[in-house]
Amino acid sequence: GLVSGLAVVVALAAVFRVNVVQLWPKTASAYAAVGLPVNTTGLIIEQVKATPGSDGGHSAVVVSGLMRNIADRTVKAPLLRVSLLGKNGHAVARKLTDPAGPLIRSGETRHFTVSVIDPPKSASDVEVTFALDAAPPTPAPAAPAPKLRGPAAAPTIQPVSAPASPPGAPSPAPAKPVAG
Repeated sequence: GLVSGLAVVVALAAVFRVNVVQLWPKTASAYAAVGLPVNTTGLIIEQVKATPGSDGGHSAVVVSGLMRNIADRTVKAPLLRVSLLGKNGHAVARKLTDPAGPLIRSGETRHFTVSVIDPPKSASDVEVTFALDAAPPTPAPAAPAPKLRGPAAAPTIQPVSAPASPPGAPSPAPAKPVAG
C-alpha cells in the first residue's frame, strides 16, 4: 500500500510539474536533473543571432531573436538576460533588457533586439535566457516637484496709488518714448 501510494505521488508530481514548480521554484532544478525540464514562463526563445555592429559610435554585438508563447493563455514576458560567453562557456558580459510589449498572446511571437556595447574581445558565443531571478529595473528617480505656495501662503499685494496732486497743480503729461 505504501509503495503504490508513493508511486501515485511521484506520478502526480511528474504530471503536474509546472504547478509544483510555480509553488516551489527551487524544484525546477530537481526536475531538470531527472530529465523533466519545466517551462514555467510558457515562452521559448528561438532564432537567436549575434552580429557585429555599432551603436552610438561604439563597437557592439547586436543580438536578435524571437520569443514564442507556447502556452494556451496570454503570458507576461519576463526580463531577458543576454550573456556573451567566453571560450570556457562562462559569461564575460551580461545585459538585462525589458521586452517591448510585455504581454504575449497564445501562439504569438515577439521579436527582440539588444545591443551590447563595447563587448570584450574574449566573447565567442551568446546566450539569451529569461531572467526570472532579476528584479525589474527601477526608473531613475524624478526630480522633486517644486513646492508651490497656495493662496493662503502667498503674500498679499496692495495696489499702488499715485500720490495726490496739490489743488490747482497741472495734471501730469503722458509718457513719451525717448529718442535714441
